[in-house]
Amino acid sequence: MSSEGKTIFTGPKFRTHVSGWGRNEVMFVQPNIVTRADAVFLEVILFKTDKPGDDVNRKLIQMRTLDVIGCWRAGMILGEIKKLNEWHPRSACTAASRAVLTDDPELRMHINEIRFLIDEESLSRIMTTQVPPQIMELIFARELARESNDATAIWNEHEAGTLSWDPRLASFGIPAPTAIPAQQPLSLPSA
Repeated sequence: MSSEGKTIFTGPKFRTHVSGWGRNEVMFVQPNIVTRADAVFLEVILFKTDKPGDDVNRKLIQMRTLDVIGCWRAGMILGEIKKLNEWHPRSACTAASRAVLTDDPELRMHINEIRFLIDEESLSRIMTTQVPPQIMELIFARELARESNDATAIWNEHEAGTLSWDPRLASFGIPAPTAIPAQQPLSLPSA
C-alpha cells in the first residue's frame, strides 16, 4: 500500500535515464496504478538499484480521468522513453487515453511530445496491445466503474478491438459477439 493511496497494479521496472525530480542519472523506474478517494493515479517510483526496498522517490501523477486502461498503457509508454523527465508521465497518460479530444492544443502538445520521444511503431504496438485480464478485473471490481470514465474507456477499447469478451462487459453496454454464419457454397447457374 502506497502512502498516497492503494496500489492496485504494479508495472514492470525498467531502466532509463531520469532527468527530473531532482535527479540526472540512470535509474530503475516502476509505474504503478494507485487509487485514492475514487480517483485513479499513475504513480512513478524511482529506484537507484533493482533491489527490493530501495525506492528513493515516489511521485503521484494525477489523471484527468478515471481511466485505468489509460494508466496501464501510459506505464508501457514510459518504458519506451530513453530519457525520462517529470512531465513525461502526464504526456504518456494523455497519449494513452483513447478519449482525448485531439483538437485541444494543450492535449495535442502532450501527444506530440510522446510521438517525438518514441517511434510510431512502438506507440502503435502499445495502443493495439490486448487489455490483459488483470486490468479488466480491476475495472470490474471498482464500485463506481459504471458511473466513471472506465465505461467510456472500455467502449473505446472495444471499438479498437483490444478486449477479449467477458459477459460482464454487457453491463457497460458492449454487445456480446455474434456468431458469424457459415457461408453458403456459391452455386453457379446451370447452362
